[in-house]
Amino acid sequence: MGQPAVRANFETLTVHLPYDGDSGEDVSAELAVRAAGEATWRPAHPLSRTLLEGARRLSGVVVGLDPGEEYELRIEVTDPDGVEGDPVVVLSASTRAEPAMPGAATIHVDPAGDDGAAGTLETPLRTIQAAVDRAGPGDVVEVHPGRYREAVVISSGGAPGEAFVLRAQLGAVLDGSHPEIDGSGWAVESELAGGFTVYRRDAPAGFSGTFAMVDGRRVYPYDTLADLESRAADAAAAAEVTAGFYGPSVGGFVVEGGVMYLLTPEGDDPSGHEVRVNALDSGVRILGASDVVVEGLTIENYGPTGESGTSRGIEVVDSADVVVRNVVARGVQWGIRVRRSVRVTVEDSRVEAALTYALPWGGDYGAYTGPTHDQGISIQGSYEDHVIRRNEVRGFVDGIVVSTGSGTRCENFDIHDNVVSESRDDAIELDCDDVGGKVFRNLVRENHSAISISGCDVGPLFVFGNVIDRYFNESFKLHPRQTQGPVFIYHNTMVSAWPDLDGDVGRGIEIEMRADMTYPSEAYVTFLNNIFVASDWARVDAGASPGPDAYRFDYNCWWSSHQSKFFNLLGVVYDDLASYTAATGMETSGVQAPPEFVDEAGGDYHLLPQSPCAGAGVVIPGINDWVGEAPDMGAFYDEDAGGPPGGGTGGDTGGGTGSTNGTGPGSGGGPGTTAGGSGPGSDTATGGASAGGDAEMGPSQGCACGFLDRRNGGALAGLAWVGAFLLPRRRYTRRGARDASPDEPTGHC
Repeated sequence: MGQPAVRANFETLTVHLPYDGDSGEDVSAELAVRAAGEATWRPAHPLSRTLLEGARRLSGVVVGLDPGEEYELRIEVTDPDGVEGDPVVVLSASTRAEPAMPGAATIHVDPAGDDGAAGTLETPLRTIQAAVDRAGPGDVVEVHPGRYREAVVISSGGAPGEAFVLRAQLGAVLDGSHPEIDGSGWAVESELAGGFTVYRRDAPAGFSGTFAMVDGRRVYPYDTLADLESRAADAAAAAEVTAGFYGPSVGGFVVEGGVMYLLTPEGDDPSGHEVRVNALDSGVRILGASDVVVEGLTIENYGPTGESGTSRGIEVVDSADVVVRNVVARGVQWGIRVRRSVRVTVEDSRVEAALTYALPWGGDYGAYTGPTHDQGISIQGSYEDHVIRRNEVRGFVDGIVVSTGSGTRCENFDIHDNVVSESRDDAIELDCDDVGGKVFRNLVRENHSAISISGCDVGPLFVFGNVIDRYFNESFKLHPRQTQGPVFIYHNTMVSAWPDLDGDVGRGIEIEMRADMTYPSEAYVTFLNNIFVASDWARVDAGASPGPDAYRFDYNCWWSSHQSKFFNLLGVVYDDLASYTAATGMETSGVQAPPEFVDEAGGDYHLLPQSPCAGAGVVIPGINDWVGEAPDMGAFYDEDAGGPPGGGTGGDTGGGTGSTNGTGPGSGGGPGTTAGGSGPGSDTATGGASAGGDAEMGPSQGCACGFLDRRNGGALAGLAWVGAFLLPRRRYTRRGARDASPDEPTGHC
């Protein structure tokens, strides 16, 4: 055996132990963990056999840890053919500490300032870029309220222990729109069929914007005025298709002969709307810098220009140890994009697109044909130790994306406690060579497809404890490659919705199989303790079978509201679970029945006591660590957690009444974006924690995200506390030994 290696994130560790030999390909390893100074070892998830560039490794993860703490790990290797050397390896490792909060401002920026000034509170600079150029390690640039029309580049950051900080106060907006184009100055150009009217105004000299929005909805560029007018009927038809869902959201514009022509989504007078057209392509770019914190900015109205092919709210390239916190990016093509960087944390932020979801697949609108791949939070290229947590991502083609090219891989990334909604394609897309990836405790709501896994050449990849609901195509789609690492899908709750815009309906999972697939571990993918509620096929397999050992399915609940459809596996149809089990030997402990949620219509997917999924799961070391007969299936398997927090709703005009999942009301939400206070409840629910911090977004212990659910008039059930839906945060200990501090929140936002 070789030297073990450990990579750390805030709540997790990824462990690798190199080995050679194993002619029988049957080596295995148990993993255990304990906090430094403790006497008792706790089981973690067993390690898996993986291959990295031909080298054999035993790989796995430890989850449910605390940030900034030291742990001991014990690996015990077993091989029927014998193990050379000591089969037990003990090592120490620490999780990453939470990023330090910045101190007092050292350089001030205000729209009324002067770039030749000293940069003090009394004599601030005028532009953010001037302040960035002056700053160095340990400096805090404080951006005061106002609108800043500029593109900021950070190319020299801080140093370890002396981060460079760009911090904005509430009301500071980085705006990429053209200052001369708004809702005024428009005149009628032509009246078209269907009540649509094209309007015109002079375009600013040198204008090259290609990204326009009307009231926050994107309108697409056309090549000529004639093209715009001829396509107006198509736009009207598309608006009719989407009117019952998100409202009309297809318009267009073109610049021709120094004149800008605009068709709003409703085809009416622009003077009644907010019109924004981009002049710049990027808000903040961090290029080749380290130890940088960007916090509190609102970034909006950036789009591709004549000199660029894409736009970003924030882009991090060839950088290290970067924190993006409490940022709002909206009206951009890419919200937050990370390339070829390490240890980037994106947290407590909100990124919103211009409702690309409402465009039907295959639609043809000007220069746009079918959904472009606008992405909310994107990580690309070789990288390691990235964390995406407690963010809201809404309205992009793909929500959160991890993508690598040929010869690159992504190691030890964590995606957790996010809310991803209204994605036109995939809410969470893992199109990469995953090594120790973890996707957990996310709420994935109202998306075309929920989680896409295309790749994972090395593994392992863990996807667990997620709530996936109101999806329209499939909850999971898996497209394996020829060489495939292990994937573990545990304790997720998946509930489909209704027919999609294109007539698609919610399938449980879809697997594109291939006959030439190889995998070094016992199975390519393992599904345990999940709940699938579909409105079409509960499972669809396509392609060619790699053999019966490639997959393991057991202890899952399957149900479809489409009574004539159950499993369609490579064209072989199984009408029920019993016939599938008889033919394949899988799901011997599976359930085919409605899962009986507390309130499915209201989005509460806790199980009723009489649910067939209650106590029907299996113990998975390091994941559920159950003490008792058996854990529940689905995302809410921690009996100790009781109901969701009792926090009130918050919102723009004051919160309603919070409640726990047990008995007794929680306190209501406050005005503005303040979450509600604590309230009693039965079981061990303690009510909701209050959200602190500024009115834009509270800190990690409570948050006031403004989630949007168009079917409910704009508020995602008024939630100010996402923990009401998400799996309670688990520590590494078993339930009886876990810290049960009453003020610890049971979910994150």
